[in-house]
Amino acid sequence: MNSEDFETGRTAVRERIKTPDFSTVISAGDRRRHRDRAAMVAGVVVVVAVTAVVAAPLFAPREVGPARGDDLLGANKLCAERPVSSQVSYLALRTGSCARGPLVLARTSDGGRTWHAHSVPDATASGAVNQGSPILPLDENTLVANGFISHDGGETWQPQKLDGSVQAAPVGWIVLPADSFSHQIKPKDPHALAALDPTTGQAHFLANQPADHGDGESEGVTQATDGSLWTVPGYQGTGVAVSHDRGRTWSTFAPPDRKGSSWVSSTSVDGRIGYAIFGTDSAAGKPAAIYRTDDGGINWRSWTTAAPSLVSFHLLANGDLMGVDRTYEIGGPLVVSKDQGHTFVARSPATEVFSLIEKRVTGVYFAEGFRGRPPNNWTEIYDPVSSDGETYQSMTYPSGVSWDLN
Repeated sequence: MNSEDFETGRTAVRERIKTPDFSTVISAGDRRRHRDRAAMVAGVVVVVAVTAVVAAPLFAPREVGPARGDDLLGANKLCAERPVSSQVSYLALRTGSCARGPLVLARTSDGGRTWHAHSVPDATASGAVNQGSPILPLDENTLVANGFISHDGGETWQPQKLDGSVQAAPVGWIVLPADSFSHQIKPKDPHALAALDPTTGQAHFLANQPADHGDGESEGVTQATDGSLWTVPGYQGTGVAVSHDRGRTWSTFAPPDRKGSSWVSSTSVDGRIGYAIFGTDSAAGKPAAIYRTDDGGINWRSWTTAAPSLVSFHLLANGDLMGVDRTYEIGGPLVVSKDQGHTFVARSPATEVFSLIEKRVTGVYFAEGFRGRPPNNWTEIYDPVSSDGETYQSMTYPSGVSWDLN
């Protein structure tokens, strides 16, 4: 796609529509993560022990040649990847370095075989934005970023407001940490949950927030098929919060003997059966422990303490549990349990190591990892995606584009 600077028919419209200053859109978190990954590619020594790999292939690399970039406008550095599905994804690109310069937004609808790109003009009116605000796709064509919303894949943007509060999220609205899509955050609400209308971009804080058990951002919100909301408030939270009335009220679970857990994660599919994993408590000498609920979070019971050091813990629609066995500081192999969390088996080869798996707002699973040869020769960033959490496919990036690892 050609730059809008050459689309004279849209000049008047573009002058009336405010567009965000994308020189600050690429989040500080992304840059930190890429710096950490750069250290890995540069040769940090990591030994990954994979005990077993199932016969059925988990990963299915695409057998295609270099992807065609349809006029990438000179951009050659990949700054962020925002998958929507196994076929649709967005790339934030810049020229030479991700630290500065105009943003180019590239989009694929065929799994990375072809990419179409356009420049996104800066707007001085939105210069004072939070460095941590990312680009967040809500569906194939709708994006929100820093108080703006786009319904045409990022070609044009309109102001998006986050103000006031609601007692409960209306049906069809998305509930997520407000700082995951907007810079309009009060200092006292660094990780408050908000309800976002994906049609208009209007957003309101939830009037009743789950109890905050830690400092930092929420891990996100899982919406089960029955509409219930599952989250762990705080990046270093020590408890799980569940709402069955769209955020009007919350029930919490925080075992008193797991207060020293290094991290917590929760997951549910149907809103009835759910799991919570509490990470290793080194001070107390306790390994990671899994708890289970069969009544939507009202009652929990200790399920197993034989879990590996799982992070990015997900219950899949087929009943499997999947996560990353964080054998080392930067991550480890993907592992899966087919017996409700009692045993886990590695599902990735020894030539791959992963930091996390994220389930995005659109439902796609996004794994961040590396490829190479253990123990210390990790040479390639590898970010496969999956529509079901079971089988992953790698996106093919445009020819001539590489991650900015500086």
